[in-house]
Amino acid sequence: MRKVLFILFLLVLSSVYAVQIPTSSYIYTSDDEAVGSPSPYDFKKKIYPTEKESLYTDIFIFENHLYILDSGLKNVRTEDGDVISFLNSDGSPYLFSEPSGLFISDEYYYIADRGAGKVLAFSKKDLSLAIEIENPDTSSLGVNIPFVPSKVIVDSAGNIYVLVDDLYYGALLFSPVSDSSGGDVTFLGYYGANPTELTLAERLDQNWKKLLNRTQRDAMERFVPVAYSSFDIDEEDFVYTCSFNIANESMKIRKINPSGKGIWDDDNLTFGDIIPADEVVEGLESSSRFIDVDIHNGFLCALDAARGRIFTYDRDGKLLSIIGGKGNQWGTFTDPQHIESDDDHIYVLDEGDSSVTVFEKNYYGSCLFSASALFSDGLYTEAMPYFEEVLRINPNLEFAHLGLGKAYQKMGETSLALQELRRSGDREQYSNVFDMIRLEWARRNLSLIIGFILLLLFVYQVVKRKTSFHFSFLSRIRNVFSPMLHPSDLMWEMKVKKKFSTVLASTFVIIFFFLNVISYFSTGYAFNKNVRDEFNILVSLMNTIGLFFLWVTINWAVSTISDGKGTYKDIYCASSYALIPVEIASIVNLIFSWILTLEEGAFIYWIEAFSYLYALIILLLSVATVHEYTAGKMMKNFFITLIGMAFVLFLMFLFVILMENTVNIFSIIFNEITLRR
Repeated sequence: MRKVLFILFLLVLSSVYAVQIPTSSYIYTSDDEAVGSPSPYDFKKKIYPTEKESLYTDIFIFENHLYILDSGLKNVRTEDGDVISFLNSDGSPYLFSEPSGLFISDEYYYIADRGAGKVLAFSKKDLSLAIEIENPDTSSLGVNIPFVPSKVIVDSAGNIYVLVDDLYYGALLFSPVSDSSGGDVTFLGYYGANPTELTLAERLDQNWKKLLNRTQRDAMERFVPVAYSSFDIDEEDFVYTCSFNIANESMKIRKINPSGKGIWDDDNLTFGDIIPADEVVEGLESSSRFIDVDIHNGFLCALDAARGRIFTYDRDGKLLSIIGGKGNQWGTFTDPQHIESDDDHIYVLDEGDSSVTVFEKNYYGSCLFSASALFSDGLYTEAMPYFEEVLRINPNLEFAHLGLGKAYQKMGETSLALQELRRSGDREQYSNVFDMIRLEWARRNLSLIIGFILLLLFVYQVVKRKTSFHFSFLSRIRNVFSPMLHPSDLMWEMKVKKKFSTVLASTFVIIFFFLNVISYFSTGYAFNKNVRDEFNILVSLMNTIGLFFLWVTINWAVSTISDGKGTYKDIYCASSYALIPVEIASIVNLIFSWILTLEEGAFIYWIEAFSYLYALIILLLSVATVHEYTAGKMMKNFFITLIGMAFVLFLMFLFVILMENTVNIFSIIFNEITLRR
């Protein structure tokens, strides 16, 4: 009896295994840092074929019911085990060759048969063949390819979209079936091809080919778009596509409107894992490779075949969660190929063992997706309780802080909105709320601002009449900043009048370093993308004082062998005054970063650019005057100095690599010796 029960248990286990197992999850911050996150889905069960001949090749959700395309048994089965077999129009069983894609509408079962080169539609009334698409004539469009369909979708008007293997011009679009056409459909053309990706070399190659005639161009290699790996369609007939082999991160997943235009193409979105360049391992997949997508109720699920991960996004392409992975544990996959979802579940077809893994939404997921749906509809205050609950469970989710920030903004609590938006990492929204606060403050204090300005003008006039302004202190201040107003007089002050000392020049250099550090930490949040934990004082020293001394040293060495008149001290002092405009601009920009919005940020960038240009002019004049060079000799000295600096930096880079490798070798030898003992 025990043996019989044990065998029955194994039979049940082989078909469906159901259990609640939490899955690991993570998400990326606005600084592209991966942080742990609760999973919005738990592993529920795994559905295996019940017969040896079964081979699951696609899945589809219709009205919250799972349908599985079985290429081995040439039929469709449901999650409950019901089998759907299809018929020819004469009532005989229809025999598929290699069915690969399944789509279900209110009236038809659509199946893409890759082996037969056909797309078939079977009536739901009697399961008989109603539509058959094969070998469309594409020669009129200048392309003639074998018709090997892999996926099929249908929009609300009945238009049929077909993905064909090795087709680089998007999907094939066919007209809807009508009673008057006798079941025939018309090929309408191509839909929504990926934009062609060209490198600089390829663009140059493309331009010179314009000089050739048409016959010569046709005989040469063409640049074609990347083919789609899969697609899906939502209730509003927006098509979502994914591409397996594409370099552009923002084009891995596209949202295309009914006219074929990419909605997200210009939004600079990033899809998939974010892999830092220094962590890419040669020989391994360094980025996500999406094999399938599914859209349901505005939420997008994307399946990464490289790492077996499931990415979920909202209707604006904002990342909500990442779950799954490669492996043999529950909730992981060996060869994930297809994904579907309904209100409460995610289904993944794993062709590695021909199984379907089912994930079920948990409490955290219900709160997260409810909040996201309300947020996308602009119902920020209604979403507030859900976002608060999400943050209670997952304080790392910046999207929840964004939701609270928008809710506080709508409620008029701008101070609280500013705090939450800062935690969200969304600088654009933060800047918009800050603009509102600034405008409101200016309105309330307009009379006070005008009075303060008038008071300053009055005090200035009084002081000007009663004092001579010829204090030695003010005179020294004017001497310090005179190079900025009269760069050509700089060396007159340096070499003849001897007014400025090495101490003052060193002060400028030290101030340059401290302003660099202060700007790193104290720039206004809207303009500050620095990560505090990544600050390295040695790097800051090298970028300021180190580069300055490198310039002085190399210029002194170059001028020594090219008849330069300036000493090391002369070059050091003269070059330090070139830092003055940069330092003034740093202080001004530091202040502006706290009072300007992102839309006004052009002022900051223009000030910075002008300061460096002015500093370069002062530096060139200092070289010419210190060494008594002509204009031509000055430019020659300047460029040789830059080349020398680049060479020294290259040698330093090689030295660092050499030392790093040496330390690694000795570390390996030491570990070998100590471990063998």
